[in-house]
Amino acid sequence: MAKRFRQGQVLVTFTAGELRQMVVEPAERVGLRFDDGLVDRLLMDVQGDPGVLALLRFTLRRLWEARERNRITHEAYDRVGGGRLAVGRAAEQFFAPLSDDEKAAAQRLLLRLIQPATGTGVTCRRQPRDRLVPPAEAGGVSGGVLDKLVEAGLVVPVKSGDDAAPEYAPVHESLATAWPRFLKWLEDRRAEEQWRARLQAAAEEWQARGRKPETLWRGATLVLALQEAARLQAAGESLDPLEQTFLDASLARHRLRRVAQSAAIGAVGLGVLAFLGMWLWYEKSKNRILSDNLVLEEGLRTAETNLRRETALLNASWQGQEGARLAESGDTSGAFLWYARAWEQFDSVQDTVEEPDRSRLRANYLLQLGVAGRQAPALAGMAYAGMASDGFATVARTPDGSLALAARTDADAQADRPIARIWRWSQAGGAWSAPEDLPGLAGRGLTEMSGAYVSDDGHLVAVAATDRQGAGRVFVWDLPAPGAAVGPRESTFPGRFKEAALSPDGKHLAVVSSSCEAAKPGGGPRDQPARDPGTGPARGAREPTERVTVWRTDRLGEPLALPVPRDVGPLGGLTFSPRSDRLALGVGARPADGPEP
Repeated sequence: MAKRFRQGQVLVTFTAGELRQMVVEPAERVGLRFDDGLVDRLLMDVQGDPGVLALLRFTLRRLWEARERNRITHEAYDRVGGGRLAVGRAAEQFFAPLSDDEKAAAQRLLLRLIQPATGTGVTCRRQPRDRLVPPAEAGGVSGGVLDKLVEAGLVVPVKSGDDAAPEYAPVHESLATAWPRFLKWLEDRRAEEQWRARLQAAAEEWQARGRKPETLWRGATLVLALQEAARLQAAGESLDPLEQTFLDASLARHRLRRVAQSAAIGAVGLGVLAFLGMWLWYEKSKNRILSDNLVLEEGLRTAETNLRRETALLNASWQGQEGARLAESGDTSGAFLWYARAWEQFDSVQDTVEEPDRSRLRANYLLQLGVAGRQAPALAGMAYAGMASDGFATVARTPDGSLALAARTDADAQADRPIARIWRWSQAGGAWSAPEDLPGLAGRGLTEMSGAYVSDDGHLVAVAATDRQGAGRVFVWDLPAPGAAVGPRESTFPGRFKEAALSPDGKHLAVVSSSCEAAKPGGGPRDQPARDPGTGPARGAREPTERVTVWRTDRLGEPLALPVPRDVGPLGGLTFSPRSDRLALGVGARPADGPEP
């Protein structure tokens, strides 16, 4: 079994309890202690990953190096990062101080171990040392850099047998997907491979069709191909013999065509010069105005399109660079926002970008956005470490982003498992904390979470919900400290929820609700039965009645029902003033002959 495990032939899934045991028991044997809740954070960052053992081992090694005496603290974890983030940060810390020659060698070595796959994926490979470092370079820069990568834990030696020579593999595929610098390397490699694939296909077609001249490259395609070939040669790489022959033939034909065109123009030009002069004068006089207008209009359209495209691509480029800079500094939320802006810029003009540049840029921006979204899941639904799939119905956060609230009910209403969770943002670590479940919602018969609200200081949160009988309910919790939610305090309101607002200071909660009342003969316009356009009043008609209910959140006792004129239409736009001393409400006028505004 041990032999098969070393050969990577055994795939094991570990439970959270087993992973916790792997962390806690070895630590206890050496007297190492973790801050409260730190093991939970670590397990949330690695659990569910196909390479969970590699991530766990790597993160624990980094935390051991960052320990304070016999304790590993939350501050150390924030610096090191957990799981994939730990690998990306360690890679950049390893790479930054290298010399230029060592950086070039590290890039070559890592790109031999991690290669781009179909689409935006990557493939991790094992390579023997003599494939990574040729014997002639064993004592040079490449050999030394490989040893440093192994020492840093970014590359690991793997033996397929007791007597076999070790092969080298990346510690985890997140070395590529969580390291912004490597993402740029992959982008360049994909562009190079796409160009090589086009060149190979064109050369093979030229060979298969008997090397016919019309299949050779020319114009801008040939110029770009020659530039790319020169770049490869400068990097010490060479083209396939058929590819080189194809490019040489294309260049020779290009030169021959230029010579032939020059000779033909010279011979024919002398014979028809006079005729052309007279004909051109006539046509120019006849069509000058129309032609000039058409050319000018077309030129303006082309210039406008080109300017819009180049401006958008330039904006997308620097926005992507800003996202990469923030990702390198650990600001995953900021990186996600900049990558999203870069994608919006590119997406607005991608139809005007020619292939293969369009596919290459599209894959690049989507890859950057996807990686940043996985590293900053709060921006995709206020969820942490893969929790975005829970499908929260409503979310809210403080203005400064230090606390987020999300709420949902179970997909099966009979299961009665409503959930309300909060996350706290750590400025020091640049990451969301483990989620805290708010107590007291189970068994309330809730079927729909309608709204979530957070006070500006993050010390009070509230949710509005609907139960199985269709009644509206509100719940309020105090948050005096992390992990110490107090509540909930509960109250009800009539009718179905429309909207709500929590005052910035968290002291008042207001709800607009709507219900139907039976029409009462002889009443005012709001009591009149609904009218049918063809027959007049409908018997037994019911029309909506809307109310505004306000509570003090410190006790959530008897609410205050605000008076609403009976001749107004729908209510909306419920808003507290910034100082929490005024409540504004928008109302619509209701005509006397019907309930519609």
